Amino acid sequence: MANAWGLLRCGLVSILLLGTTAVARPMDATPPPSRLDLASRYGRQGYAAFERHDYARAMGLWKEAARYGDAKAMCNIGSLYTRGLGVPRNYGEAMVWLKKGAAAGNGDAMYGVASLYEEGWGVPRKYGRALAWYRKGAKAGSAAAMYGIGRIYLRGRGVRKNYSKSLEWFRRASLGGDAKAMYAMGALYFKGTGVNRNYKLAAAWWRRGAAAGNQSSMYAMGTLYFKGTGVNRSYKLAAAWWKKGADAGNPLSMYGLGELYARGLGVPRSGRKARFWWRKAAAKGNIYARSALAEEGGESWQWLLRSRIVLPIVVTASLILVIFAAAAVKRRRGRG
Repeated sequence: MANAWGLLRCGLVSILLLGTTAVARPMDATPPPSRLDLASRYGRQGYAAFERHDYARAMGLWKEAARYGDAKAMCNIGSLYTRGLGVPRNYGEAMVWLKKGAAAGNGDAMYGVASLYEEGWGVPRKYGRALAWYRKGAKAGSAAAMYGIGRIYLRGRGVRKNYSKSLEWFRRASLGGDAKAMYAMGALYFKGTGVNRNYKLAAAWWRRGAAAGNQSSMYAMGTLYFKGTGVNRSYKLAAAWWKKGADAGNPLSMYGLGELYARGLGVPRSGRKARFWWRKAAAKGNIYARSALAEEGGESWQWLLRSRIVLPIVVTASLILVIFAAAAVKRRRGRG
């Protein structure tokens, strides 16, 4: 009987304890966020800051995401150090973070490590090691790494040039969504490198690259229309494509657009707009734009002669001179 009473008492105590726990923590209480949730949250906030060009904040947020195991954030941090965005450029730190991301299985981080070895940034240049890292990245599904392999074979860096392999890897990277590979595909068909020259296919690949945001593809499309290569010549379409490229930050597109405004091709002639785009291109280091600005500055009198205001100014000045001369003659005759 005593044992029965003891068991009953234990049961009552357990029920009371459960009830107390239920009161202290309601059934609908929100559980604390997991490491995965925190990594995802900081990662998204980092991308938002990056889009606003607030690179320092993006770095801080991605470091928080990396602390919770976000491999993509580790790759992004390495990229910021490589490009010197939000922090002083530091290839050593870039390699540390890229290798962290690579160890966590991120293929794009493997591409980043390979790029540092290929270019010799912060490490001795080693093409064999670069190719090995590109292959690791490609195996992990990185389209950028596939593009890297194609570039290695195209340039013949550490291997014999092999255009067919280059084309194969560029195609795989393009199908994976890599915009630089789409531009490279177009360039191969445009030049006839390793394939039969085909301007229509070049244009098709450059259109895809432009749609994916590649600035070089936008410039290339403008050039096709400007020259009428593989397409019907259209200065208006050339201007439209170069405007897209210029707005995306491509200095060659800026220079080309300036030329169109200076010559009145596809757009109304405007020296002011020509100089505007040439200045933007020159600020990005475009030597053709600098030359155009220097030439225009040295021949400003020629621009004045072409201006619509020259004739009225000349006529007005001539009339004033005639009036003053006639008045002077009349005064002299009056004195005589």
